[in-house]
Amino acid sequence: MDNRHDLLINELASACGIIHEYWDIFGNRHTASLESKKRVLQAMGLDCSSEDSMGRQIEELKVLRWSRLLQPVYVATVNELPLKIPVSIQIDGEGQGAINLCWSICPKGNNKEPYREEINNPSIVEENSISGKRYIKTLFTLSNTPEGHPLSFGYYDLKVTVTIGKKRQGATSRVIITPTQCYIDPTHWGGKDLWGLSINLYSLRSANNWGVGDLTDLARCVKEIYKLGGAFVGINPLHAITNQPPYGISPYSPISRLFMNFIYLDLNKVEGFHRLPMSEDMQQKIELLRGRKLIDYKAVAELKIEVLERLFEDFYKNHIKKESKEAAIFRDYIEEQGEKLQLFALYCALAEDQGKKASKDPLYSWRNWDKSYHRIDSKETITFKERHKERVLFYCYVQWQIERQLVDVYEESKPMGIGIYNDLAVGSIRDGFDEWLYQGLFASKANAGAPPDDFNPAGQDWGFPPFNPLALRENAYEPFIECLRSNMRYAGALRIDHALGLFRMFWIPSGSKPSEGVYVQYPWEDMLKIIALESHLNRTVVIAEDLGTITDQARDALRRFQMLSYKLLYFQRNYPDPSFTMPEHYPDHALCTVTTHDLPTLSGFWAGRDIELRNQLSLFSSRENYIATLKDRERDRHLLIDALIAKGILPKGHPVPQDMNTELMTAIYEFLALSRSKLLALSLDDLMGTMDQQNMPGTVEEYPCWIQKTPLLIEDFLRSEVMLRMSLMLKRYR
Repeated sequence: MDNRHDLLINELASACGIIHEYWDIFGNRHTASLESKKRVLQAMGLDCSSEDSMGRQIEELKVLRWSRLLQPVYVATVNELPLKIPVSIQIDGEGQGAINLCWSICPKGNNKEPYREEINNPSIVEENSISGKRYIKTLFTLSNTPEGHPLSFGYYDLKVTVTIGKKRQGATSRVIITPTQCYIDPTHWGGKDLWGLSINLYSLRSANNWGVGDLTDLARCVKEIYKLGGAFVGINPLHAITNQPPYGISPYSPISRLFMNFIYLDLNKVEGFHRLPMSEDMQQKIELLRGRKLIDYKAVAELKIEVLERLFEDFYKNHIKKESKEAAIFRDYIEEQGEKLQLFALYCALAEDQGKKASKDPLYSWRNWDKSYHRIDSKETITFKERHKERVLFYCYVQWQIERQLVDVYEESKPMGIGIYNDLAVGSIRDGFDEWLYQGLFASKANAGAPPDDFNPAGQDWGFPPFNPLALRENAYEPFIECLRSNMRYAGALRIDHALGLFRMFWIPSGSKPSEGVYVQYPWEDMLKIIALESHLNRTVVIAEDLGTITDQARDALRRFQMLSYKLLYFQRNYPDPSFTMPEHYPDHALCTVTTHDLPTLSGFWAGRDIELRNQLSLFSSRENYIATLKDRERDRHLLIDALIAKGILPKGHPVPQDMNTELMTAIYEFLALSRSKLLALSLDDLMGTMDQQNMPGTVEEYPCWIQKTPLLIEDFLRSEVMLRMSLMLKRYR
């Protein structure tokens, strides 16, 4: 392979945002190999087969700012107004002739008359000659709405027409005007630091659910936590998943981040349920699922779909056919949700149909369908939709029912101050709905993941295709915006998992090991501005999960955009000294908590349960590493007791207990309550004394990931002495 080929690979990689090197958590520098760069470029849809093709693509990327009239999108904060929009005009021949530039702007989706301006012979600010073609660049100033007022937050459609003699050029673009920071309403918060409860909704055990936590259980949590003085209830992502083990049960591996998992529906609350005759067999199934120690997603999903089908039949007969008021509300919902809802319903119907043909469960991997259905706009896909109208309508009905119940919870949560604290997964799985919908916007020949670190020496492959940053910008960030909007709609706060991915994502080419991955840069400034906009439009506080090897640049940017940092007790240390950071040194603009679903619970941490499990599962790189981790944990127990004594929470000379107990657990949360952080999240698993964490990274079937139920009924525990004691303690500080 000659030097010119290598130079072209490196140049094309740089033009496409591939980062040449990175430093890992151990302080080691990693340089991306030429082969990894080449495979990532191919995953972006670029041709690396010859020097000529690479040279041509490099040239095309260089001239993009000249070769088209407008760029696909312009994102600016209100502080950056008035906005100067560059227009690149190709000039034929030597002379240019008289130039007429006409532009218009209108809020996206607004049918009002757009604001227009016309400029004759605009000033030329720059000229260039590319491949024998002459280009000039002019600017116009964007500052007004169609009513002549200064541009405010929102999305705008921009049109430009340039006329030179008889030749006319035209283009459209999206303009996005954003606030400078994310939403935080000090009047709503009352200037106080707040607390709330963090739960894994699926895990909730209750007397009435069908073997998995549901939205009625969530409403109960909201009601009781509000009574105790809490300001929010944090939940796992509610994204749609396959509900098929082993890979389809993680809330962080969705088929779509735009729609929700029907498994969280409380069918007792669906209109028409009490008219259905419930057989003894069905009652027994419900009791069996409710009584199981672990969650059986597949069985619960199948049972709920069966009952939902009967409810839809009843709704179709009593409402749709009779064109009732309820049917009109349903139609309005479908219209409001637009084409994406119907496409998701179509995807579900196709998955079901293709699964039946293969004698399987619903087949959610669209690349395994008949090839005629691989495109949403194919003749066969459109024909299928027409022939299965009622089934597509059924899946629209299912999403409508989830939305209705979530609205009820949202209304219940409004007095809390924040309310529902939602979680956004990093991405959606390969071959799922989002990739089917947005083909070409994902890098289908790569997976997102993480490089090797202390917890995962082999690195992590998360199994989902990352957004292609080039395609994302070309599409005016539409999929990103839709994703934010869908998950902020009923959330007073939204946690963005792996916020580092907004700046750079670790790409692993298909068939490669995580150690062979490379980082790819994203248009983070535009993306942060858009998050700030959607945060204000939805009145949603944003928490950026900034754990791991995040750069100083990223931390500064997240802080500048008023995204709350995410601080875990386990990792707040005075590094390189392992002692715990004192509460007064926690940042104020943050949410603090003890742990997450991927890390040990307090009881598990104290007992070293996670260390023993990791050893049993051969997740340590060596016996020496295992022994060292045990010693570190013993040290950490002493250091935490020392910190509690130093703050006067525990008396001097307090021994290090062998096991976690209510007194120690309350003391640890009191330590966090003393912090300057705006938000404090209590973990339900900690409060209940749960020993095992919900997820063990690096495992699938070797560990009961995502299927563990709470040891106690949620309705009983929320009124328990432990919760009362905790809330009384928190009232002293928050």
